[in-house]
Amino acid sequence: MEQEKQNIQVEEGISLMDIVRLLLSKIKLLILVVLIGGIAGASFAVWRTIDINYFGTKVEFYVNPEKPEESSGSSIGPAAGGSQYGVYGAYGRHVMDNMVKLLSSDSFAEKLLLNGEALPSTETQWFGDNEVDENNKQKNILLSEAITTAKPYLDAVAEAENNYNLTLSSKATAVKEYSAAETALNAEWRLLFQQGLVKKASFNEEEYFDLSNPPASLLTAYGAFVDAQNTVTRKTMDANDAEEAWKTAQKAASQPVETALNIWRQSSKYVSSLGFYKSAVSYSYLESDDDYEDANNLARSFIYVKISIQNSDFKEGIAIGTMILDRVKTVVPQYVSENMTVPEGYSGTNCQRITRTDDVHLTNPRYTTNQAIKYGILAAAAAFVVACVIIIILDKSDKRLRDTEIITRKFNVPLLGIVPTIDELKSESAAKKKADKTEVK
Repeated sequence: MEQEKQNIQVEEGISLMDIVRLLLSKIKLLILVVLIGGIAGASFAVWRTIDINYFGTKVEFYVNPEKPEESSGSSIGPAAGGSQYGVYGAYGRHVMDNMVKLLSSDSFAEKLLLNGEALPSTETQWFGDNEVDENNKQKNILLSEAITTAKPYLDAVAEAENNYNLTLSSKATAVKEYSAAETALNAEWRLLFQQGLVKKASFNEEEYFDLSNPPASLLTAYGAFVDAQNTVTRKTMDANDAEEAWKTAQKAASQPVETALNIWRQSSKYVSSLGFYKSAVSYSYLESDDDYEDANNLARSFIYVKISIQNSDFKEGIAIGTMILDRVKTVVPQYVSENMTVPEGYSGTNCQRITRTDDVHLTNPRYTTNQAIKYGILAAAAAFVVACVIIIILDKSDKRLRDTEIITRKFNVPLLGIVPTIDELKSESAAKKKADKTEVK
């Protein structure tokens, strides 16, 4: 009885060599299964990716603090609008983190959607097709009326801003003229100092008025200096008034503009367009993920903008990507300059695009082919493994006696004889004839 159990265990066991012999006997079937699996996987990949094209580019912006241009020898102070583009410093990680968060926000995505303008375009039907839905038509009319109402206020803001910029420019010119007049006055005064007529080397009003008979050249220089000083004072007052008028115009425009924007933000097209811009454009101050380890130790001076959109049509994809690229070039520098934290002692932030070969292009060439190869190999490997497992399971579940050794082991009796099959007899006959021919030769 014990011997019979051992025989059954031996019969049910299977060795590695048995598995290899079994699979080799089914090699044609395995090859067929692998081919079918590979073709099926590749076909599935082609079906899933045939129309998947990604278009995009990468734009780099250089950012650094601006220092004001101080007027030499002037008591008036920094000249308006002065800037220098040397490398005065870079920004730390926390400042750049905050800027990237601002660029990735809904607020900035809306600015891209507006293309830097204060109001949306009335040419777009934001609430759907007017011809289909009367409700959408009324909403589009309401938005159009709100935009029309807000535009005169924005025109007033633009006019006030332009006037303010003109007064700043005029003030800057007056400051330069004042500096030149001050330099000329000090030059005339030094001549008197060298002659021993005055005690101080630079111009001093108390000593000037104590002079009994000042030279005509000094009188002329002093008159020009006083005129320039009065001009600077007047231009400064004009600039302050213009700035106040600009702020007043902005305050007056805020309510009608916000009313129009609130109506616009309720449209379904606004939501979808905002989501599109947020997914299509990404921002970072690290050129690659490998730079993150050094982010705490190194200051950063660059913002990297990556554009990536999916579109099945090549021309349309290039056109949309180019439109987004143009908006990024316009809006990002202005936004960064206005919102970047300015270090103490600096007048602002300089942000300028430094890439020049940033045309939109297809970013995933041969994508379908690569995916077909990838999925084809994976599917073929999976099919091969599954086929091997099924072949082994079917073989183990087959209880038929197909081998003389199995019969002897199972019943523990010797075989007295074996009846050959017709195929075996034919094979033996053919082998014997071949051997006889060989002996005759």
